[in-house]
Amino acid sequence: RPVKDLLREARIPPWVRERLPMLWDGARLVAIAHPGGAWLAADAAASAGEPGYAIDWTDAPAGFGRG
Repeated sequence: RPVKDLLREARIPPWVRERLPMLWDGARLVAIAHPGGAWLAADAAASAGEPGYAIDWTDAPAGFGRG
C-alpha cells in the first residue's frame, strides 16, 4: 500500500509524516520509523530465529510523541 495511506490510517499528522526517518535499500523503501514504532517491509523482516535488526527512534524531536 502507499506510504501515504499507512501514515494516514495510523493517524500520524501530515506535519509529522513529512519528517519521519525512512530506511532505503537502493530505490526500495525498507522501513519507516514513527512515534511509538516502525513499519518494516514484509520481505525485509527476519524470520524467527534468524538474525536481524530492530528499529527504535529513541531521540524523536519534541512534539512527535510516543505510543
